[in-house]
Amino acid sequence: CNHWMVGDGEVEQARVDQNAPPGWWDFLLRVPMNGQFGISSRVFDWGPALRKRAAENVALYKRIRTVIAGADVYHLTPPPSNQSPTGWMGLQYVSADRKRSVVMAYRLGESRPDKSLHLRGLDPSAWYKVTVDGVAGRAMSQQELATKGLALRLDAEWRAAVIELTADR
Repeated sequence: CNHWMVGDGEVEQARVDQNAPPGWWDFLLRVPMNGQFGISSRVFDWGPALRKRAAENVALYKRIRTVIAGADVYHLTPPPSNQSPTGWMGLQYVSADRKRSVVMAYRLGESRPDKSLHLRGLDPSAWYKVTVDGVAGRAMSQQELATKGLALRLDAEWRAAVIELTADR
Protein backbone atom coordinates (compact mmCIF):
# COMPACT_ATOMS: atom_id res chain seq x y z
CA CYS A 1 0.00 0.00 0.00
CA ASN A 2 1.54 3.31 -1.07
CA HIS A 3 0.90 6.48 0.93
CA TRP A 4 2.06 9.87 -0.26
CA MET A 5 2.61 13.15 1.52
CA VAL A 6 1.38 15.79 -0.90
CA GLY A 7 0.89 18.96 1.11
CA ASP A 8 -1.73 21.44 2.26
CA GLY A 9 -4.64 22.45 0.09
CA GLU A 10 -5.25 21.35 -3.46
CA VAL A 11 -3.38 18.35 -4.83
CA GLU A 12 -2.47 20.22 -8.02
CA GLN A 13 -0.49 22.74 -5.98
CA ALA A 14 1.13 20.16 -3.70
CA ARG A 15 2.54 22.89 -1.49
CA VAL A 16 3.25 22.85 2.20
CA ASP A 17 2.59 25.95 4.29
CA GLN A 18 6.05 27.26 5.18
CA ASN A 19 4.57 29.25 8.09
CA ALA A 20 2.89 26.27 9.74
CA PRO A 21 4.32 25.02 13.02
CA PRO A 22 6.74 22.07 12.82
CA GLY A 23 4.17 19.82 14.54
CA TRP A 24 1.87 20.29 11.55
CA TRP A 25 4.69 19.29 9.19
CA ASP A 26 5.26 16.16 11.31
CA PHE A 27 1.56 15.33 11.03
CA LEU A 28 1.66 15.66 7.22
CA LEU A 29 4.79 13.53 7.01
CA ARG A 30 3.69 10.85 9.48
CA VAL A 31 0.23 10.05 8.10
CA PRO A 32 1.75 8.34 5.04
CA MET A 33 4.14 6.28 7.17
CA ASN A 34 1.37 3.66 7.47
CA GLY A 35 2.60 1.88 4.34
CA GLN A 36 5.20 2.62 1.70
CA PHE A 37 6.04 6.21 2.48
CA GLY A 38 6.54 8.74 -0.27
CA ILE A 39 6.64 12.50 -0.79
CA SER A 40 4.96 14.05 -3.82
CA SER A 41 5.24 17.75 -3.20
CA ARG A 42 7.10 20.77 -4.47
CA VAL A 43 10.13 19.92 -2.33
CA PHE A 44 12.35 22.38 -4.19
CA ASP A 45 10.11 25.19 -2.83
CA TRP A 46 10.63 24.12 0.79
CA GLY A 47 12.72 26.25 3.10
CA PRO A 48 15.62 24.90 5.17
CA ALA A 49 13.52 24.29 8.33
CA LEU A 50 10.93 22.20 6.50
CA ARG A 51 13.60 20.27 4.56
CA LYS A 52 15.37 19.49 7.85
CA ARG A 53 12.11 18.34 9.46
CA ALA A 54 11.33 16.18 6.41
CA ALA A 55 14.80 14.61 6.54
CA GLU A 56 14.30 13.77 10.23
CA ASN A 57 10.94 12.14 9.45
CA VAL A 58 12.39 10.19 6.53
CA ALA A 59 15.13 8.88 8.85
CA LEU A 60 12.44 7.93 11.37
CA TYR A 61 10.50 6.05 8.70
CA LYS A 62 13.63 4.19 7.60
CA ARG A 63 14.12 3.08 11.21
CA ILE A 64 10.53 1.77 11.64
CA ARG A 65 9.63 0.55 8.15
CA THR A 66 10.79 -3.05 8.69
CA VAL A 67 8.40 -3.36 11.62
CA ILE A 68 5.53 -1.78 9.67
CA ALA A 69 6.11 -3.89 6.54
CA GLY A 70 5.87 -7.30 8.19
CA ALA A 71 3.71 -6.60 11.20
CA ASP A 72 0.41 -7.63 12.63
CA VAL A 73 -1.70 -4.45 12.72
CA TYR A 74 -4.03 -3.47 15.55
CA HIS A 75 -6.49 -0.59 15.29
CA LEU A 76 -6.39 0.97 18.76
CA THR A 77 -9.22 3.42 18.07
CA PRO A 78 -12.28 3.35 15.86
CA PRO A 79 -11.52 4.67 12.35
CA PRO A 80 -12.18 8.41 12.04
CA SER A 81 -14.63 9.86 9.55
CA ASN A 82 -13.07 10.54 6.15
CA GLN A 83 -14.96 13.82 5.76
CA SER A 84 -14.61 15.21 9.26
CA PRO A 85 -11.97 13.35 11.29
CA THR A 86 -12.19 14.02 15.01
CA GLY A 87 -10.77 12.53 18.19
CA TRP A 88 -7.66 10.38 18.10
CA MET A 89 -6.49 7.65 15.77
CA GLY A 90 -4.04 4.96 16.84
CA LEU A 91 -2.50 2.12 14.86
CA GLN A 92 -0.12 -0.42 16.36
CA TYR A 93 2.29 -2.60 14.39
CA VAL A 94 3.81 -5.65 16.11
CA SER A 95 6.66 -7.70 14.63
CA ALA A 96 6.11 -11.45 14.19
CA ASP A 97 8.50 -12.24 17.06
CA ARG A 98 6.75 -9.60 19.25
CA LYS A 99 10.10 -8.00 20.12
CA ARG A 100 9.34 -4.71 18.36
CA SER A 101 6.23 -2.62 18.02
CA VAL A 102 5.46 0.77 16.51
CA VAL A 103 2.45 2.85 17.47
CA MET A 104 1.32 5.68 15.21
CA ALA A 105 -0.86 8.11 17.19
CA TYR A 106 -2.70 11.03 15.63
CA ARG A 107 -4.58 13.80 17.41
CA LEU A 108 -7.31 14.95 15.04
CA GLY A 109 -9.85 17.78 15.24
CA GLU A 110 -12.13 18.43 18.23
CA SER A 111 -9.97 16.32 20.53
CA ARG A 112 -8.51 16.48 24.01
CA PRO A 113 -4.71 16.73 24.37
CA ASP A 114 -4.39 13.51 26.41
CA LYS A 115 -5.10 9.95 25.29
CA SER A 116 -4.31 6.53 26.67
CA LEU A 117 -3.92 3.75 24.10
CA HIS A 118 -4.25 0.15 25.26
CA LEU A 119 -1.69 -1.87 23.34
CA ARG A 120 -2.23 -5.36 21.97
CA GLY A 121 -0.27 -8.29 20.57
CA LEU A 122 2.81 -7.89 22.76
CA ASP A 123 4.67 -10.69 24.52
CA PRO A 124 3.02 -11.19 27.95
CA SER A 125 6.36 -11.96 29.61
CA ALA A 126 8.26 -8.99 28.17
CA TRP A 127 9.12 -5.52 29.34
CA TYR A 128 9.38 -2.90 26.61
CA LYS A 129 11.64 0.12 26.28
CA VAL A 130 9.33 2.92 25.16
CA THR A 131 10.58 5.73 22.91
CA VAL A 132 8.27 8.58 21.89
CA ASP A 133 9.38 10.68 18.92
CA GLY A 134 12.98 9.56 19.49
CA VAL A 135 12.99 10.39 23.22
CA ALA A 136 13.58 7.37 25.44
CA GLY A 137 11.12 6.87 28.25
CA ARG A 138 10.76 4.24 30.93
CA ALA A 139 10.40 0.53 30.40
CA MET A 140 6.85 -0.80 30.73
CA SER A 141 5.47 -4.30 31.10
CA GLN A 142 3.12 -5.80 28.53
CA GLN A 143 0.54 -6.01 31.31
CA GLU A 144 0.76 -2.28 32.05
CA LEU A 145 0.66 -1.35 28.35
CA ALA A 146 -2.43 -3.49 27.82
CA THR A 147 -4.40 -2.56 30.94
CA LYS A 148 -3.37 0.97 32.02
CA GLY A 149 -2.36 1.87 28.50
CA LEU A 150 0.26 4.10 26.98
CA ALA A 151 -0.41 7.69 28.08
CA LEU A 152 0.17 10.28 25.36
CA ARG A 153 -0.10 14.04 25.20
CA LEU A 154 -0.12 16.14 22.05
CA ASP A 155 -0.54 19.83 22.81
CA ALA A 156 -2.38 20.81 19.62
CA GLU A 157 -4.84 19.29 17.18
CA TRP A 158 -3.45 17.80 13.96
CA ARG A 159 -0.32 16.41 15.58
CA ALA A 160 1.26 12.96 15.46
CA ALA A 161 3.51 10.86 17.67
CA VAL A 162 5.55 7.81 16.73
CA ILE A 163 6.13 5.39 19.58
CA GLU A 164 8.74 2.64 19.29
CA LEU A 165 8.71 -0.30 21.68
CA THR A 166 11.57 -2.78 21.98
CA ALA A 167 11.43 -5.89 24.16
CA ASP A 168 13.93 -5.77 27.00
CA ARG A 169 14.08 -9.30 28.38
